[in-house]
Amino acid sequence: MSPKKPKLTATSKVNKFRTFLELLRDKRYHEPDSDGYEYCKGCGNSPYWHPKHKEGCFVVMIRELLEETK
Repeated sequence: MSPKKPKLTATSKVNKFRTFLELLRDKRYHEPDSDGYEYCKGCGNSPYWHPKHKEGCFVVMIRELLEETK
C-alpha cells in the first residue's frame, strides 16, 4: 500500500494550478507576439485583427485567470 498523501492547502492547490496553466499556455496556447504572420492558437485570429481574439478564446481566458490568481 502506498502511504497517504498529505492534504494540500488552498495556496498549494492554486500554485499547482497556476504551474499547470503556465505550462499549458507555453506549450499549447501562447500569446501571439508582434509578428503579423503568427496566429492565435486559441481562436486563429491574427494579433492585428480587431477584435484581436474571438469571444471565448482560451488564450485570453488563461491569461485572465493567471492575472487573477497572482
